[in-house]
Amino acid sequence: MRSLQDEVLLLGRQAAATTRLVKSLDQQLWTINAEVDTANKRVDAAQAAAARHDIATVRTGDEVSLPVAVMSAGDGGPNRPGATPGLR
Repeated sequence: MRSLQDEVLLLGRQAAATTRLVKSLDQQLWTINAEVDTANKRVDAAQAAAARHDIATVRTGDEVSLPVAVMSAGDGGPNRPGATPGLR
């Protein structure tokens, strides 16, 4: 049979272990929250950049799709002699 003193010592050790565990979990949560905040800021910046690009495209009408740009670079593009007018 354990003495009351042994029980008090055991409870003290368990409390210390629990405190260490809670501190560790708290630090991990803080790190995760910081990473989520950073990711959210990056997403916001990317969305803002995309919105600015969309607005600039609407204003200028200069957006060219990648296949057209590649075709244009490789074979004279849609405005080469003999190309079908109006196709892009």
